[in-house]
Amino acid sequence: MDPASRKQSSSGGSVGRLRASPPSIPKLKCACGVSAMAQTSNTARNPRRRWLQCGKSEGSCFLWIWEDLLHEYAEEMVAYCHAGEYDHMRETIDMLRQFLADEKTDKGKMCELLNAKQNELKSTIEALNQCRLECLATKKHLEQIKLSRCRLLYVLLVLSFLVVSLVLRTN
Repeated sequence: MDPASRKQSSSGGSVGRLRASPPSIPKLKCACGVSAMAQTSNTARNPRRRWLQCGKSEGSCFLWIWEDLLHEYAEEMVAYCHAGEYDHMRETIDMLRQFLADEKTDKGKMCELLNAKQNELKSTIEALNQCRLECLATKKHLEQIKLSRCRLLYVLLVLSFLVVSLVLRTN
């Protein structure tokens, strides 16, 4: 890259490109190669209307056109040259809009599915918590039964011991 087309940024170290200056307006040339010269009409029919003609000092040779018609023609040519680009850009924009709409639709479906799964998960968690509470209650009940059976067994053991002791004393 040409050194004149680079500059240092205000941060000091990084090098960036200068913005390219806009191209100069091209000069219209006659078929003889001389640049066109602008003139202004002073006639009653075309007051202050500008035209371009060959800039030869010895008189005009081939070129003569109203400036407004030349501008109109140039604008039409630019539009004609860029029509394909604009069509492609429009197609791309339409395609991106459709893609965005499809993505929004997909996002909506995913959100609905996610909400349904979250609700299902909440229900499952509630059911599991309910089962856990029931299991804890059952465990507590079984521990109480076990404790009462242990007490009963202890009482039976003591009674059996007393009965055996009494039977042995009486014999």
